[in-house]
Amino acid sequence: MLAERIRASIEREQFIVGDKIVPITVSIGIASFGVDPGRYRSAAGSADNAFTGQESGRNRICVNDEGKTTFA
Repeated sequence: MLAERIRASIEREQFIVGDKIVPITVSIGIASFGVDPGRYRSAAGSADNAFTGQESGRNRICVNDEGKTTFA
């Protein structure tokens, strides 16, 4: 939900470059992993794997939780 709020805020913002308004959007890749310290190194790779945003369309949130995330 936080990533979506960030994405939407950037999309709504008016960025001015010179005398032109330039639309800017972002795609965000998110990965989750357990508490195993060895997994920290693979977090960036997991986020990259989640980040299929430009392949499946821009301006979106992509998540890779490997089926291990529990949301409370």
